[in-house]
Amino acid sequence: MKKDSEDVTEQDWITYFRGAEEPDYVDLAKIDAEMRRIKLDMTLMDAGSMISRLRNQVYRILYKHGLQEYVEQGDSKRIVKWLVGALEPPAFKRKNVEKLEMNMHKMKKRNPVVFCKWRQDLL
Repeated sequence: MKKDSEDVTEQDWITYFRGAEEPDYVDLAKIDAEMRRIKLDMTLMDAGSMISRLRNQVYRILYKHGLQEYVEQGDSKRIVKWLVGALEPPAFKRKNVEKLEMNMHKMKKRNPVVFCKWRQDLL
């Protein structure tokens, strides 16, 4: 509340505490649309730079929407999905999708850090 403590009424307190009961739903449809526009920058020479720039683009979009904590606490599978969606060329992207379906790569599908390291090694 942005009032002096002396100016706060009982109704202000009731409104304040009831507001805490309302969940903070995040509409990810807008973010999904923005994430579909990012692509792996193939003009860079080394794999580390390509993956770092891609990861930075994802984090920048989340930061723009005030979702910095989403990276650590949110849906990590969705973050990996965004990263896979940005891979180029299409044949490389398709191969990654196929590999992520395998049981041996399930951990990479759940953890964006592990996924980025794995992709960097294969580029």
